[in-house]
Amino acid sequence: MRLVALVSLSILVALPAAGQQADPPRISLVAEYTLVGWIIPPRYPGFPAAAEVGPLVHVGNRHGVGWTLLLDVTHSDPFVGTGPRYRRWLGGRFALDAGASVPLTDFDWMEVVTQVGVSYADIVGLTTRVGLGGLDGFNLGLGARVGRGPGLAAGALTAMALVIGRVVLGIQWWGATGEM
Repeated sequence: MRLVALVSLSILVALPAAGQQADPPRISLVAEYTLVGWIIPPRYPGFPAAAEVGPLVHVGNRHGVGWTLLLDVTHSDPFVGTGPRYRRWLGGRFALDAGASVPLTDFDWMEVVTQVGVSYADIVGLTTRVGLGGLDGFNLGLGARVGRGPGLAAGALTAMALVIGRVVLGIQWWGATGEM
């Protein structure tokens, strides 16, 4: 009986008071650029960078959920992916981020990229990236990332370089084996 009373009281406290409107959810933009040093395998062909951008909906004071678009050039073949994102604010200006992405392009690679990291004020952070699937089956990398304006600018410059290289200059990206 005490358990039922406690649960009922908790629900009542969590609901807004009668006549009050709940605050609309806050939405922010996740824009990050990550440089990765691969540990497994130790030497991965390709430029070790990835850019992510997407909305993040703040759920309460400590949580955020969202969806990001990923431009991954950490492997020998650049690919675009998408996936969910979760952020937990740890207090002060620190946050814990977790996300996963699957490719929308380069299905031969078919790798799930997951990452977990800690950031300060969404400006700088440290991250761990794990790739499952693909040609190697498993890869692990440690990296640093920048967010907000610098992250968005670096991601946009990388995307423009890929498009200009491919469309304007006719550069063919090397294959998934790392051969040119």
